[in-house]
Amino acid sequence: MKARVSVWQAAALLAGTTIGSGILGVPYAIAQSGLFTGLLYLFGMGGAILLLNMLFATIVKQTQEVKQIPGYVEHYLGTSLRWLMILTLLILGYGALTAYTAGSGSALAEILDTSNLVTRTGFLLVAFFFVAVGVKTVSKLELVLVTLLSLFILGIGFLALKEETFSLQTLSNTSSGYNFLAPYGVILFAYLGFSSIPELRLTLQSSSRNIYTSVLAGTLLPIILYTIFVLSVLGITGTETTRIATIGLGEHFGPTIAVISNIFAILAMFTSFLALALVVKNMFELDLNRSSSVSLFATFAPPITILVLGGDDFISILGLTGAIAGGTMGILIVLMFIQLQRRTRTTWPLTIWLFSIGGILLIAMLLIGMGVQIFTTL
Repeated sequence: MKARVSVWQAAALLAGTTIGSGILGVPYAIAQSGLFTGLLYLFGMGGAILLLNMLFATIVKQTQEVKQIPGYVEHYLGTSLRWLMILTLLILGYGALTAYTAGSGSALAEILDTSNLVTRTGFLLVAFFFVAVGVKTVSKLELVLVTLLSLFILGIGFLALKEETFSLQTLSNTSSGYNFLAPYGVILFAYLGFSSIPELRLTLQSSSRNIYTSVLAGTLLPIILYTIFVLSVLGITGTETTRIATIGLGEHFGPTIAVISNIFAILAMFTSFLALALVVKNMFELDLNRSSSVSLFATFAPPITILVLGGDDFISILGLTGAIAGGTMGILIVLMFIQLQRRTRTTWPLTIWLFSIGGILLIAMLLIGMGVQIFTTL
């Protein structure tokens, strides 16, 4: 019974890490490409992420010591690629921290009826305080958040079904244009949860053989919840879908739902901000041997600089960050798995497929997506 509880706790940890503020940008991105195209991205990339999560789970399970992602990269691919992974995590961290600050500032400005400058400054000051003193409860907050998020999404789904205008035709006419590439980076960003998989092994402890069950459940739950959220939001706000989905929901339903939606969005972004800021700070301290004060400065200075220079487009930041960081991490996971198989000479169910056309297609998809996203955004 205890092992079964651990399995679901581990699954909730992966789902909680995956489901964050990225979900707020997915409906708008899909509205730019059309519902059918967007759902193809949602399910297709969900399947690709499930595969990558399973590959990384195998790497974590078969490696004797529990490490963080740069440690696994160094163990299997060498020091040079470890630095590439550190750079990738910094890109992910800074891009996400900038997006969270910009998004939370907009949501707070809606509630408080003030300027984005004031709300962003306040958000950063509060976040700086918690990161400076250390937040041991961040992982617990994520587990609570995934429960609240699930309830919120189901509530939005219920409201959507009650709408008289909610229909298949309404959903089909949600796009105000047609941008086939719009959902790629945003959805990839919304699916990124690789960093928590080593923690799954620690959560499962002696029952680590169940890691695949936890990864399967923890990956499928976000796919299901994202689908419900996208259909609900597009069915309600249609072509008026906003870049941060909860802002548009608030505008549609009135002041009460506006406040609830925006508070939820801020909570999701704040929790994600703390988790990522601590990862970046700890990376400077533990991997790069910098002092706590220098690490704090290195964590907060780049996002502030990006915002000051005008880089505050929530969707563009999510898309570019997701494509670069997600693509690089995915490629390195495939290469690590191949190296693991060569060292152990063990054949897993996915090995034959991965060593043939499957691995080539997966790496090609990530490389092409990364290149196209960079070209269209910059």
